[in-house]
Amino acid sequence: MDYALKPVKADAKRELARRELERRKIRDDDFYFVENYVWIENKEDTETTNKVLFKLWEEQKQAWRDITTHDRCIVPKARQIGITWLGLTRAIKWMLEIAGFKTIILSQTDEYAKDAILRVDFILDNLPKWFCQRKSMDNLYVKDIWLFEYTSRHIILWHPIDETKDMREFAEITARPSTKSSARSLTCDFLIFDEWAYHDAAKLVFAAAYPTINRVGGGKFLGISTNQRGSYFEEVVLDRVSMGFHLIFISVWADPKRDNDWYQQTKQTMPDTWMQEYPETLEQAMSAGKRTALPEFSRSVHVCETFTPPEHWPRWMGADNGYNDPFCWYKFAINEDGIVFIYYEFTRKKNDATTVLGYSDQAAKVWADSTWEEYDEYEGCDVDRHDKIQYIAIGLDAWSTHHRDQSGKCLINYYVDGGLKYPFVKPLTDRKLRLATWHHYLKPYSIEITDEHGNKKIVQTAKLQIMDCCTELIRTLPLLVKDKNNNEVVEDDSTIDNCYDGAGYGLITHHRRNSSPPKAEESRGSEFKQKLIKQTSRKRGILN
Repeated sequence: MDYALKPVKADAKRELARRELERRKIRDDDFYFVENYVWIENKEDTETTNKVLFKLWEEQKQAWRDITTHDRCIVPKARQIGITWLGLTRAIKWMLEIAGFKTIILSQTDEYAKDAILRVDFILDNLPKWFCQRKSMDNLYVKDIWLFEYTSRHIILWHPIDETKDMREFAEITARPSTKSSARSLTCDFLIFDEWAYHDAAKLVFAAAYPTINRVGGGKFLGISTNQRGSYFEEVVLDRVSMGFHLIFISVWADPKRDNDWYQQTKQTMPDTWMQEYPETLEQAMSAGKRTALPEFSRSVHVCETFTPPEHWPRWMGADNGYNDPFCWYKFAINEDGIVFIYYEFTRKKNDATTVLGYSDQAAKVWADSTWEEYDEYEGCDVDRHDKIQYIAIGLDAWSTHHRDQSGKCLINYYVDGGLKYPFVKPLTDRKLRLATWHHYLKPYSIEITDEHGNKKIVQTAKLQIMDCCTELIRTLPLLVKDKNNNEVVEDDSTIDNCYDGAGYGLITHHRRNSSPPKAEESRGSEFKQKLIKQTSRKRGILN
């Protein structure tokens, strides 16, 4: 009888040793824990099983590393890419590691908030029973396992008891609908905004919720969403650098099961929204689908590092005066190959009270930015130099007096009063021609270059390059949409179209001044007549 019991005891010891080894692997290797112990709902082969192990794709692994490393992350993404599951799993792993760790999830509605908690419950309930169990009277005093309690919007995860503790510590996760009071007066360690672009009053909610994690030495934020045009999420993505966010873009191809046939069918089925819902690039994610006014624009093609153009390059300016809307001033230069560079920007965002300047003050600022002191060997002293701007193309409003101005001055007068000494010209203001001109200069084409290692490669470029100091122009160009009633013009939107207009005046004026009229085609009869005249003239000795 004693001999029969020995194998059982040995098996039990081996099992206990195995479990202890697994606990160490779970603790030390995040991906081992996720791919071997985290089960998520199966949405594909539901007839076989309702769950699958969370086997991470490469982009998901990189997203996990970024979320772990960076305190403020924003994730524009394609649909059905598993990032909400990833964010919740990242929260659970921290909850397992850190007693007292608290996560708050804000979702667009109460139903979505409940669904997030159900997902957390699903993951915890499918962990091995020797590791984690739903709390009950039967396991209340089992010391070496995690226990969890579920309510529709809240889960508590109780830590095991060991020789260093005489009572259980806990971590918790709470989900709430996104409202202005959702997270006020609370503190947490990890704040998740799920489908952030679709939250009501998103900017106000963020302002109220962000302080819950905004403390020195602690607190993480994760904002996840497919994009919605004009949303606060979109604004944060575009202003992420100044706001201190780390970007994690998850493309449509993150899922390795997707192929070109599937993608082409998706495009045909969703012709107006496929770029937003299933983007390949960040530019597509931020676009408006078919209504995007400048689909050619790409940061990789049209944005270059800032440099000082050589002095011999011809230069000019374009400006939009902004009577009631934001003003903008741009400088252009063109190189020997006909590439136009926009190298200076002076503007402001709408409702930005920090950069509201009078017209003369704007001119003084532009002139100050265009002048510098330089030592002249001939004169033997420092002399003032200025940008050799040929002209400034500025909107027609600048040439007319305003009915509220009792002085009778137009804006040009105020610019001159401010010390701006460059000549002003009137641009063509035809909106169709303006958009067509932008299309012409943004149209990408391929060139062959040789890199530093002597290797040749094909790259995309265009006739227009925007230096990265022109941040507002770069930010707003992708946001422009075509007019609903006329696809040949850009829709009026005073919050974002002033940079497009001001720089457009400079582009269209340059293009008009440097384009030769098309040569009239001669008829065959006219061509014959010209030949006959030349032959006759030679016979008479008129032509040598």
